[in-house]
Amino acid sequence: VDAVPEGAGRVGLMATPAGVAAGTYQEAFADTSVDVEILAADELDALMTLVNAIKAGDQSEGIAAAMAALGERLVERGAEVLIAGCTEIPLVLGSANTPAPLISSTDELARRTIDIASGQRPLP
Repeated sequence: VDAVPEGAGRVGLMATPAGVAAGTYQEAFADTSVDVEILAADELDALMTLVNAIKAGDQSEGIAAAMAALGERLVERGAEVLIAGCTEIPLVLGSANTPAPLISSTDELARRTIDIASGQRPLP
């Protein structure tokens, strides 16, 4: 939530069906003014196919383009920022090929861990 730029009113969540079902991101944004746009069921199926391909070692331009297309769908529905809520997504999607700014949950977790470990931020 802290990584979303000020003024953004809607984020697009790129997460697996299990990640969406867990509701972690939706709950995190519940008390904010930021809405969460979620992929439709068929889009979640497509995302899972792409994630499985990445896990199998395919980080090709085709996989990256298909992932970017899913992000574009979220942007078309109003997302101003995309959240990569799955560790495989940033392996093919980055600032150079996304239709909106991309927040990698993995990168944010690493930053937060360093801040806590170094005493710059207290444990929540």
